[in-house]
Amino acid sequence: MRFFVPLSRDPEEGENIYGRIRERLKSTKEPPSDRRIYVLRYQQEGKPQTIAVGDDFKRLSDGPVLAILEGGETSKYYVCTPKHGAFEGEPFPIEKDKGIAIEEFSALR
Repeated sequence: MRFFVPLSRDPEEGENIYGRIRERLKSTKEPPSDRRIYVLRYQQEGKPQTIAVGDDFKRLSDGPVLAILEGGETSKYYVCTPKHGAFEGEPFPIEKDKGIAIEEFSALR
C-alpha cells in the first residue's frame, strides 16, 4: 500500500500531518520508531483484532485512524485518530506483546 494520511489533500500535506503527529508523540510520550505501519493485528481480550490507517477505530469513534506508530523506547504501538493523539488528546496504546503482526506501507510516494 502506498503511504497516505487520511484527511490530507495531497502527499505533501500528508507528510506534514504525519510529521506533526510524530512530533506530538515525541513530546507527549516518546520518540517513535521510523517504521510506517499500515496495518496492526493484535489480541484484545483474547480475540484477534485488525486496525489499518484509514479505518474507523470503533473504540475511539472520532474519525479515521491517521497513523499507527511504534514506540521507539517502550513496548507499545500508538493508534492516532483526530482527537486521540493526532491533533489533541492521548493516542490509544496497544502493548507490543499483544501484537500479532504488522504490515508496513510498501511505498512512500
